[in-house]
Amino acid sequence: MKDEEKKSEKAVKKKSVNRDKASAVAREFNNDDEIFPIVGIGASAGGLEAIEQFFSNVPDDCGMAFVVIRFMPPRTV
Repeated sequence: MKDEEKKSEKAVKKKSVNRDKASAVAREFNNDDEIFPIVGIGASAGGLEAIEQFFSNVPDDCGMAFVVIRFMPPRTV
């Protein structure tokens, strides 16, 4: 196996472990009907790629709501 293939395989395994951990946390939150976390995330245009990467790693059943706020600089005339 080539080095790049090994690195890719390790990254996939790590992502799977992280999703499993996140799902376990979600199940813990979902057991308590009174808790519903709302997460606020803010970024400028340069941070949008990081936000996309974040959401690609968050499980669908995470039990949290997300509010994304994008900073837009004022337009100068």
